[in-house]
This record gives sequence, C-alpha cells and structure tokens, in this order.
Amino acid sequence: MLNIKQQLNTFLLYLLPFLMRSVLPILTLPVFTRFLTPNDYGVLALVTIYVTLIVGLSNLGMIVIFERNYFEEKTIIERIQLMWSLISIVSILLLAFTIFSLIFEDTIIEFLFNRNLPSRLLLFTFLHLGVKSLLQYFYMFYRNSETPKKFTTLAIIESILSTSISLILVVFYEQGIVGFIKGQSIGVCLVFAYLLIVAFFKREFSFNFFKIKSTIKLSAPLTPRILFGVINSQFDRYMLGGLNTVNGVGIYDIGQKIANLGFVFMTTLQQIFAPRLYAVYFEDKENFRIESGKLLAPFYFLSTFFCFLLGLFSEEAIYLLTTPEFNDSTPIVLILTMLYASYFFGKQPQLLLVKKTALISFLSIFTVGLNVLLNIPLIHFYGIYGAAWGTFVSGIISAGIAFFFAQKHLPIQYKKETITFHLIFLVGMFTLIVMWFLKIQYSIRLVSKALILVSFLVTGNLYGYMTLHYFRAIINSSKN
Repeated sequence: MLNIKQQLNTFLLYLLPFLMRSVLPILTLPVFTRFLTPNDYGVLALVTIYVTLIVGLSNLGMIVIFERNYFEEKTIIERIQLMWSLISIVSILLLAFTIFSLIFEDTIIEFLFNRNLPSRLLLFTFLHLGVKSLLQYFYMFYRNSETPKKFTTLAIIESILSTSISLILVVFYEQGIVGFIKGQSIGVCLVFAYLLIVAFFKREFSFNFFKIKSTIKLSAPLTPRILFGVINSQFDRYMLGGLNTVNGVGIYDIGQKIANLGFVFMTTLQQIFAPRLYAVYFEDKENFRIESGKLLAPFYFLSTFFCFLLGLFSEEAIYLLTTPEFNDSTPIVLILTMLYASYFFGKQPQLLLVKKTALISFLSIFTVGLNVLLNIPLIHFYGIYGAAWGTFVSGIISAGIAFFFAQKHLPIQYKKETITFHLIFLVGMFTLIVMWFLKIQYSIRLVSKALILVSFLVTGNLYGYMTLHYFRAIINSSKN
C-alpha cells in the first residue's frame, strides 16, 4: 500500500506544475480581462510572434537534442556539463538577437505589423520568452534525472511569481499590457537568477566545446523545423492582424489559450512517459514497437479525456472567466481542442530517435505551406473562425502525414480501439460546434453535453480505458 501511495505522490508531483503554470493564468482571467481589452491581448500576441521566432532560432533545436543526448551521457557530471554548455551558447545568441532587435525596433515593428506598439513591450517580451526558454533546460534535466520535487518546486515558484507580479503591476499600478508582460519577465528572471547562484556555489558551471559541436551537428537540420514551426503556430494570428483587426487577434488569442490547456496537459503527461519511452528504445530496441504501445495507451486516454472535458465545458468557462466581449472565442476553443488532442500521436519522438531530423524539418515546411494556403482565404472570408478552421484542417493533414512516416521508420503498436475512440471524441466536439453556430437554446445544448459525456464514458469503459489497471500503469510510469 505504501508503494502505491509513493507512486501516486510522484504522479501528482508532475501534475502540480500543470495546475500552477497553466490553470492559474486561466483562473486569473476574470481579473486581467477587466483591465486588459481584446486589443491589448491582440497587440501582445503580435509581438509574441516575432519574439517566439527569434527565441526559437536562438535555441537552434538544441533543447530537443538535449533531451535525446541526455540518456547517451554516462555520468551525471557529463549531463550537467552538457546542459550548461548548451545554455551558454543559447544565452549568447539570445543576447545578440535581442540587442539587434532593440536597435532596429522601430523598423521591425513598422515592417512586420505596420502599427505603433506600446513602449518597452518588445523588450519585456524578449526578456520573458528568452529566459523562459533557458529554464526549459533545467526542467528537462530535472525530469530526466527523476527528481520530480525539484521540477515541481521550480515550476510552481515560477508560476506564482510571474502571475502575482503581473497582477500587482496591472491592477494596482495600472501599467496595462506592458505591466502584464513585465511581471511575467520579472518572475522568470528571478527563478533563473536563483539557479545561477546555486550553480555558482556548487561550482557546476562547465563548458565543453565538443559537446556543443556534436549537438549542433544533430540539431542543425532541425533549424528549418524551428523556423517553420513558429511560423506555422503563429501565422493565424499574424494574418488576423493583417486581414482582420487587433481585437480579433485578442479574442482568438484567449480562445487559443484555453484550448492550449489540453496541449499543455498532454505535455505534462509527456514529462512522465517520455523518459520511459527513451529508456525503452535505448535498452530494448527489438521490443520497442510493442512495449511503447503498452506504455502510451493509458496516457492517450487521460489526455484525450481532459481535452474532451475542456471542449465540453468551454462555453461555461469563457462565460465565467472573461467579459462578454470574449464570448465569441467559444468555437475557437472547440476547434483547436480537437486539433491539440490529435497531436498526441505526433508527440512521440520516433523520427528523432532514428535521427531523421532532416525529414522532421521537411515535414515542418510542408505544414507551414499548407497552413498558409488554407488560412489566407479562410481568414479573409470568415475571420477568427476561418483562422481556427484553417489551422485545424492543415494541422490534421500534416499530423497524419507525419504519423505515417513515424510509423514507417519506428512503428508503435497502438491499440486498434484508439482510432475508434478518437473518432467518437471528434464527433462529440463537432456536434457542439454545429449547435453553437445554429444558436440552439442553451438548455438543449446542456442536455446534449450530458448525453455526449455519458456516451464518451461508456465507450471508454467498454474499451477498457477506465480501469484501475490503466491508472496504476500511469503512476508506475511516473516512478520508473
């Protein structure tokens, strides 16, 4: 009994950061949306497009390779040296790009956005996203070294600091959207400063040129993927800003933030199963196909079930958490939730494990092209909903193609019922979307939601997903 209790505690330690880092910002929306308008969120979303691109390029795909190479390093000292070597080179690149961007700030903003933006918004956005990207190396190190308490503590402190300082600056000092992002940047900088101080006193700083060289050799083919991946994830907002209105970008951004909870929850589960998945590959490649399928099955159901609940009650969540001007974001949550839930199959590092990094980048380029091709006409005719549908259709097609190649080079034997179960999930979400656009009376929609929920649970039970065996499989993975 004690063993099960210990495993459950470890599992919960990985879920706590999700609650703090993702749910906390959503729960504070009732406060922020009374001080910040859709236009404010839209402006920040536009600036984030450029900064995310630069931060992604500065990392050169090395965070992905760090996760892979971590398990190839034999000792903890070598792993620490690898982490600090990568953090050092990324920090230099981030600093150089930031200085360049600030020197030519007016030109960049005019060229990309053709509008005036609040002073210092670009600076604090760089500070926030740049330092946050450096923290990801620590999070990955703690996760792979099986130290969930450090991982959880660090994530919770970052979330509390960032959200609290943002609230103070927005509510009490009335600094608007600049105060919001300033608070976020101060929070991550304080955490990063603490880690630097600890490393200094422990004398953990180390730099190895050859480790950087070998990492870049493997990560370089991923750079196009980083570039086009950012374009793909941000293109819908950029096009909305150009073809629609900044207000539309803000409404879309809120909907995307809520839907993204499903993707973040999936990523949180990945903190649990990814180290085991890598271990299975490097320790027993011959049985990877079967063992990986068994490992992933309970996590698939849990992530899909969360996305299902998120979409099912998205209308109520938006009504309670935001002001009326954000109500139009409900269909956006439903549409993007379907997409993010489907990304589970693409979250598996099959192509990375077999070092098909060039293929990964090629698929990213294809995804961007398809996304652009669909989004431009759909946004032009249907605005924020066109952006959501364009992103959904291009994402589903691209994910399907990526899944095909991943299964070709390193197959995972998923349960046959998984596809059927996923189709039921998609049908349920589509039903809610149609009812929303047809403006069906809310009482009827509520009864329909209850029926959809019951059918989903019954199906899950019939397929054996909702069993104690699956729950134990999850908490066992969190310990191993």
